[in-house]
Amino acid sequence: MDKLFEENIDIYGRIVRLIVSISLIVAVHSAIIPVWFAFIATYPFFTALVSWEPIYAVGKWVGETVFGIKFHFNEVAKEI
Repeated sequence: MDKLFEENIDIYGRIVRLIVSISLIVAVHSAIIPVWFAFIATYPFFTALVSWEPIYAVGKWVGETVFGIKFHFNEVAKEI
């Protein structure tokens, strides 16, 4: 269960998520796009802050426990 909550986003993924979410929030604040985009922007923002993607984690956990597939997200991220 500890592996389910370990970091699974590298620094480049975090930077991209922060740029996308901040851009969406600025666009909403400038009235360029509808307000509900700010709600969508919270997901990449908070996943970038904690460096943990729940969809990746659950997919990895299901793949390893149910199907026996080994993923190497963290090993690649740590090498960069």
